[in-house]
Amino acid sequence: MHVSNERKTTEVELLAENTALKRRIAELESQVKVEPLVGSELTLRSITDHCPSPVSIKDLDHRFRFVNKAFETMFEKSFEQVVGRTSSVTVSGEQAAFVHALERRVIESGEVRAEERVQTLSNGELLHTIVTKFPIKNANGEPALVGSITTDISEVKKAEAALRDSEKQLRLITDTLPVLIASLDADLRYQMINETGAKWYGRAAAEIIGKRPIDFFGSQQEVWRDHIENALRGNEVRYEQAMTYPDGVTRDVRVIYTPDKDVNGDVRGIFSLIEDISEQKNSEAAARASELRFKDFAAASSDWYWEMDADLRYTQ
Repeated sequence: MHVSNERKTTEVELLAENTALKRRIAELESQVKVEPLVGSELTLRSITDHCPSPVSIKDLDHRFRFVNKAFETMFEKSFEQVVGRTSSVTVSGEQAAFVHALERRVIESGEVRAEERVQTLSNGELLHTIVTKFPIKNANGEPALVGSITTDISEVKKAEAALRDSEKQLRLITDTLPVLIASLDADLRYQMINETGAKWYGRAAAEIIGKRPIDFFGSQQEVWRDHIENALRGNEVRYEQAMTYPDGVTRDVRVIYTPDKDVNGDVRGIFSLIEDISEQKNSEAAARASELRFKDFAAASSDWYWEMDADLRYTQ
């Protein structure tokens, strides 16, 4: 009996030690599993906090698991305020629904998706962004998380809007001028033509853009080909000549070709400014004809006569 009791005591002790050992192994295994995760998260934060674009990671239920400093700055929310919550904490309900739909497409397809969108921030400002969503897959190749990189293009959009306004103002100015203004690229294709030019061509500007002068003038182009080639060599060219335009009107014109150069000084096209000087030419011709008539009259008259009024002004 004594031996049996000792054996039982030993078995209990061994069982207790075995249980303690298993518990210790489990603790060690837990540490082994957790430490790489903590290390990778610290590495991820160290990298992404130096990234100027907002970066976030969500689970498959659209809840934030990670956001970087740029994300916190853009959306004015701290990591603690967003982690475990959905996009509704950063944007409106409608916009959050858009984001979640995009994330579902990424999860279902396992492919990268990018969308341009406009968000309204808490301060009422519009935020233009390109959002790129991508799957983060587990060891089985299945999406386990959804990563996101948001690129702020608000300044680009503002610059584009300013450029459109500037172009609109320039168009209003050029369309009111009574001269033909056009730009052509190095292949002599029209890139722009103003309203006066479109009228001379008898077409809408959209029907002219992309075409070449030869499409409208045919063999007449040979008359001024050398001038254009000179401009394409980088020289400003000025000349006058009579031209019959596609609207059927023959005009005396004064032409200025100015080379369009890039930042390296290479010619990428020409600007054309053409003024109708037909009335000026007609006036000059009329003046010359009047002068000739006067000379003929003077040569044919043997005597000169005139009449003056009381103020000694010539009347005839």
